[in-house]
Amino acid sequence: MEILCKRLLAAAVAMAALLTVAGTGRAGVVSIGLNFTGGNGGPFKLDATPPGLPAGVVSQNNWNDLAGYSQSSPSAAFQDNTGAATTATATWSGTDLWGTYGSSQSNANLQLLNGYLDTHHQTSTAAIVTVSNIPFATYEVIAYVNSDHLNTASDRAFGNVALSGASGGNATFYYTAVGPVSYTSAQLLAGGEFIQATATSDVGTNNPLADYAIFTGVTGSSFTLTNSAEGAVGSGNNTGLTGLQIVDTAAVPEPSTAALAAIGLLGLILIRRGQETT
Repeated sequence: MEILCKRLLAAAVAMAALLTVAGTGRAGVVSIGLNFTGGNGGPFKLDATPPGLPAGVVSQNNWNDLAGYSQSSPSAAFQDNTGAATTATATWSGTDLWGTYGSSQSNANLQLLNGYLDTHHQTSTAAIVTVSNIPFATYEVIAYVNSDHLNTASDRAFGNVALSGASGGNATFYYTAVGPVSYTSAQLLAGGEFIQATATSDVGTNNPLADYAIFTGVTGSSFTLTNSAEGAVGSGNNTGLTGLQIVDTAAVPEPSTAALAAIGLLGLILIRRGQETT
């Protein structure tokens, strides 16, 4: 019995770990991805990368490529990561379209971080996207930001990205743009292609490096993302919104919940086995 219990306990731990990893990987999750194709050598479409290369913090295929720096009427309805049609539409505005690298990237994550809807810090003009008719009851929004500035002392781009207009998840995150560096750069080794913005207070040029922010616990059928550049007039440190994801969280259990459920289930098995041997 003791050996059996040890084996079952080991199985419980292994299952909990497996479920935790699966939850983090968001297997089976439904998401809507929007990619700004940008300019400066673009358009930088995600479907221009080799087939079978998904992109994003929540990895997905079937991104919706958005062209043009202004869309005043609702766009055509978007598809989700499975290719199915949704009801979601968007409007957006910015000062320009630009590109981080100036050429297409075969790495799909870098292609996502490439073309962007530009801001203009000198005129305080932000990049703004409003998404409407969202089909998810609860969701998170992942906003991707970048710049073509080199992130040197004399050429650093920094700003903030904010979510508003939703029933939940409203927040502002501050960042310094990573810029056109390779994902093998020493600046990115810790986080791969992606570094999350977590700063909720502004420290200007000391804002930490980041190229995405996550807004959690969002509800409601619409929201607005605003990406704003900061800095002295004449510094040219515009940043841009390269894309965003809307990730359905209503039907996805938290990893810890799934793990606890697995341990609880095998705990019941242990008790039943013990009763059968007495």
